[in-house]
Amino acid sequence: MLISDFDFDLPEELIARYPLEKRDESRLLHYNLESKSVQHKKFQDISQILESGDILVRNISRVLAARFFLYNPDKYTSKPIEVLLIKALNPEETKWSVLAKPGKKIKTEKQELLLKSGEPVKIFRVEQEDQDEFILEFKNISQMQKALEECGQMPIPPYLKREAEALDKDRYQTVYANKNSTGKSVAAPTAGLHFTDTVIENLKNKGIDFIDLNLDVGIGTFKPVSAEKVADHKMHSENYEIASQDWERIQQAKGEGKRIISIGTTSLRCLESIARSGEIKGSTDIYIYPGNFEFKVIDGLLTNFHLPKSTLILLVSALMGIPECKEMYKAAIKEKYRFFSYGDCSLIV
Repeated sequence: MLISDFDFDLPEELIARYPLEKRDESRLLHYNLESKSVQHKKFQDISQILESGDILVRNISRVLAARFFLYNPDKYTSKPIEVLLIKALNPEETKWSVLAKPGKKIKTEKQELLLKSGEPVKIFRVEQEDQDEFILEFKNISQMQKALEECGQMPIPPYLKREAEALDKDRYQTVYANKNSTGKSVAAPTAGLHFTDTVIENLKNKGIDFIDLNLDVGIGTFKPVSAEKVADHKMHSENYEIASQDWERIQQAKGEGKRIISIGTTSLRCLESIARSGEIKGSTDIYIYPGNFEFKVIDGLLTNFHLPKSTLILLVSALMGIPECKEMYKAAIKEKYRFFSYGDCSLIV
């Protein structure tokens, strides 16, 4: 199976560069797995589709304002180095592995650069056989937290082809992460961006329950597959955790015949990883693609429309079938659904 089998032509104008004014006014394509039929709805109508007793599992990880610009103290007016926090390397979270651009400006010995606020941080390059690693060091956790608040930009995807703006601080974050989460994602669990407090209340009033987990979304989530053969791709890893009582609730619900519906591919990967490892906390590099996977937990998926040749569209194809996924995407393009992180969504159940 070749990754080129999962390519498609997407008109540029269907890429959603900004969110809609109201989250729940996004469109929802409902794909019925049993009848293989399609209905076109508004997201605010989701409570009319789901049934009493359904369980929605959501990723409450919080997106860090993880993009920074670093300036040379001797040449403050020169072009800055852009860095993106990827992974904390110590428990204090003062030392981070980062992406850096342009990386050629970063030396192997520690050099002091300035945040936009004028605060100094240190950065250096670790030479490796396959790809060099860049390390950013804050003085202490207080400086790191202050930098996130005052200097950090939301890590919106590069395909939006714009700089992060003030609106992204709110809109590239789920409403439930704002209240509950201490996660450290560097990309949003985008299926959750459509929810509002009103939609959540309507779903609960219908007898639909929510269960929370945390999976810290890594930048590799949206990375296209570079290997020609699907099976040759190496999946990135992400940290996850779910409370033991919540995992027990999911198992009990499954035993009672209730439907488990994942809000987003990150929640799905977490649940299916736990079903295989038995570990409710850990790291997962689970790779889901057609022909290699049997779903043990989830019965449905709420997800946005994804990039061609990505691990995300492979996952969706594994759930609903390759021809069915292609037909759904054709329908979405024909009906001019908005694609990617700030776009519309599909409910596959």
